[in-house]
Amino acid sequence: MMATRQPSQVRRGPAGQALLAYRRQDRCPTRMTFSLTRKPPRQEIGDGAADYCVPKCGFVVVGTDGTISSYDFEPHVGVQTRSHRDIRNVPVDKLEPPFRAPVEYVLYCKESGVAFEGPLDPAICRTGQRIVDTAALSAKERRTLPLLA
Repeated sequence: MMATRQPSQVRRGPAGQALLAYRRQDRCPTRMTFSLTRKPPRQEIGDGAADYCVPKCGFVVVGTDGTISSYDFEPHVGVQTRSHRDIRNVPVDKLEPPFRAPVEYVLYCKESGVAFEGPLDPAICRTGQRIVDTAALSAKERRTLPLLA
């Protein structure tokens, strides 16, 4: 269901007709622009929350032989290699319960007595915390440090 957006400004055109100004979404929040139109633009988000910019979020991992890009809520992962310069979009797997969200997975493991695997495994979490702690201390001391114990 499309929600109706309210105009941010109302101006009069040369013939006295009402011209409504709506915020136009842009990828960059610092480049918020306005457009004048007689009709409200179609709103893509049905909850009325599209009156601000939403930046594209995700990760781009650059390696020695290629690049992988994964943006939030996109149905594919982009893969580029030295031998294949064009970006190939590889479809992502659809996550089924109980693997859709961390809380859902933790509750499932607790209820069924299954050990945590993957990023929520305590050993992996501890390693990640060591990396973050070392990075913070390294930035504070402005020097490279070995991984903290």
